[in-house]
Amino acid sequence: MDAGRDVLNKRQKLILSLIFVLFLLLALIGITYAYFLTRIIGNNTTDKSVEGTLGELEIEYKDGNGLINNDNMMIGDTLVKTFTVENTGTLRVGSYKVIFENVVNPIELGDGLVYTLTCESSKNIPCNGASKTNFPKSDADIVTNSIGVGEIQTYTLTVTYEDNSYDQSDYMGASFQAKVNIE
Repeated sequence: MDAGRDVLNKRQKLILSLIFVLFLLLALIGITYAYFLTRIIGNNTTDKSVEGTLGELEIEYKDGNGLINNDNMMIGDTLVKTFTVENTGTLRVGSYKVIFENVVNPIELGDGLVYTLTCESSKNIPCNGASKTNFPKSDADIVTNSIGVGEIQTYTLTVTYEDNSYDQSDYMGASFQAKVNIE
């Protein structure tokens, strides 16, 4: 009887050892495969890196940072922000978002503060933009896109304070700001 027990214990130990090694190997492969780093290039010390899965993205602001702001909005004012998103990794990124974060907007929705976003791909692949939309009152997604290996997508964000034929005198000289980023 003791010999039968030894065989069973050896068998159990072997099975448990194999399961442990298989689990460890799968975890190592998963960690290696899923590495993703998004670098944000700019001169603002509050810019941050974002980690995720399956590729490497870089966002570069043409003016050095993702901040859009105006401390004295007047009807007719327009702000333009140009930035690029580049996939510097070895895998296609199936989905990423362009977002507004840290939004401060005292102007009521529909009272004239609007934005549009255009997107052009270095590989002439269609990418999503946004038609004229009211500027949000809080953090919000703008668009979702995918991007291939080595592709660069150039975005132009235009924010305009339009005259909408309503009394907008309450907002003359209003301040607004937001940060454009990717997620």
